[in-house]
Amino acid sequence: MKKKLLLSAALLVLVATTSCKSQTTIDSVANSLMASVDTASILSIDPIEYEPEFPGGIDSLYSFIRHNLERPSCHDTTGKVWVSLVIEKDGSVSNAKVIRSLNKECDEEALRIVNLMPKWKPGYQMSEDHPVRVQYNLPIHF
Repeated sequence: MKKKLLLSAALLVLVATTSCKSQTTIDSVANSLMASVDTASILSIDPIEYEPEFPGGIDSLYSFIRHNLERPSCHDTTGKVWVSLVIEKDGSVSNAKVIRSLNKECDEEALRIVNLMPKWKPGYQMSEDHPVRVQYNLPIHF
């Protein structure tokens, strides 16, 4: 009985020590990664107080896409192209890239539409004195 109790205690200490060491390792790796990142280029990943807004709202955004969508060789294709884009502090659109492809022609058309977009009302954190960069993932339907 005494051996089982000692063995259980030793196992508990071993597990606790291993767990603390691995957490310390994870924390140190995370800290070193954050130290090497240029914080000026970090996008807002927290919930922001004032989301960016397309001029006229979401209905105007989809209307803009519908009216500017050309289907040169995409006319027989149906589906979505997902585009990642960044709304900059001044409301301009940048860093547009396809994150879920449909085909080459539709991907190019989706990027063309995103790059045609006018400036958005930028997102803000804490007040309208602190504009932030915000990343969006936008589906474009074909």
